Amino acid sequence: FSFSHLVICDEIVNWIKAFTKDVKVNEETLALDVIEEVGPEGNYLVTEHTRKHYKERWYPHLFERDTYGSWIEKGGKTLVERAADKVDRILSEHEPESLPSKIKEKLKGIVHRTKRN
Repeated sequence: FSFSHLVICDEIVNWIKAFTKDVKVNEETLALDVIEEVGPEGNYLVTEHTRKHYKERWYPHLFERDTYGSWIEKGGKTLVERAADKVDRILSEHEPESLPSKIKEKLKGIVHRTKRN
């Protein structure tokens, strides 16, 4: 078992979820009015429509999107190295929620019964 591989699998699952999600096709998502307004030479990044919808896209946290040169400038870490960094970050920063006392008592009972058998 490897925490790094688990983190990579999580990235892959999120990628699959994003790309198998239903695609809404309507006036808002097609944005034909924006396309007509901005035109082929225009900048879509400054439109209200883009600001409203850009977060709907899935962006990877581990998979590299930079050019090779940019990746090298940033240190050229492999996918496994980036995953290990994320694992380190999670293990050092994550504060797990405490279980409700009812559940703790039930778990203690299960452990106690298991030890008797």
